[in-house]
Amino acid sequence: MRIEIRPGYLEPLNLYVACVMEPGNRKSAVQRIVTAPIERYEREESERLAPEVESVRTQRQIDEKRLERARDAAAKCDTNERRGLEEEAKQLAADLAKRPHLNAPRLLADDVTPEQLATMMVENNGRMAVLSAEGTIFELMLGRYDKNGAPNLDLFLKSHSGDPLRVDRKNRGSEHVSDPALTLGLAVQPEVIRGLMSNTALRGRGLLARFLYSIPAGFVGARDVDPPPLLPEIEQAYGSALTAMLARIIDPVAVIRLSGEARRAWLEFSERTERRLGTDGDLNLIREWAGKLPGAVARIAAVLHVASHLGSDWHQPLAGSTMAQAVRIPVPPATRST
Repeated sequence: MRIEIRPGYLEPLNLYVACVMEPGNRKSAVQRIVTAPIERYEREESERLAPEVESVRTQRQIDEKRLERARDAAAKCDTNERRGLEEEAKQLAADLAKRPHLNAPRLLADDVTPEQLATMMVENNGRMAVLSAEGTIFELMLGRYDKNGAPNLDLFLKSHSGDPLRVDRKNRGSEHVSDPALTLGLAVQPEVIRGLMSNTALRGRGLLARFLYSIPAGFVGARDVDPPPLLPEIEQAYGSALTAMLARIIDPVAVIRLSGEARRAWLEFSERTERRLGTDGDLNLIREWAGKLPGAVARIAAVLHVASHLGSDWHQPLAGSTMAQAVRIPVPPATRST
């Protein structure tokens, strides 16, 4: 999905989010709870589609063998039959190229190189989420496995903005993703972010400015050593809502539009933010990040809109109250020193 802020200006709904906390604050435990419904849906869909996936894979292997034999026969033939054999091989190759690949659905990735992540996105209709309680993905962006240690940021930059992505794959040539959407949800330690801020490649190309940062107070020293479990009704409601959204099939990319009230609320917020970016403004020192904030707020509003319209009425205009909610979530108050 995308949200149309004005004609010609659309934002995809995927977010890059980093929660920054010291060790010992149970980031991993919370991350497991958050991702459990997604992993369950992914597992159940893989099991449901397994027979069909295997059938398609087997038929493709059969057709590839037929193509290989046709090519060999055409290459070896020196008679008048050669032209016919060549045409047969070409037709088999064309039919095989048109046949879509079917893969078991993947929604989540973690310790994955940018190259492998790009392949996974191609195989999953351009969508993928990296949700992790570690900052390993940042190391991989910076080229941990690259022999030259060169950063590989294009995938992350294009997948945030929804710019078309071309992926070169070893056995299948170049493949095109017209509307890539990558979600990053990371819970990392402060040292990870400090290290990233000193990297000129990440800062200079604007990757860090694409993240929304949450820096909550730590709980170490005041933790409940015997915390109550998550209420079953909350866990079930969250899981059901997330599953309903995951199961919704939308093709082509759908567009959410603003109501008049929502558009006015967004414009007022954008105007206030713009004034704070000026030389004397409190957001001037982080203007690379704050300049992207109005777009991020629109994305958050659209996510809230979809989450609150799990039926078929998501196509109605986004309400002003939803935009007001979105404005409150990521915005540092102007009264606080930045």
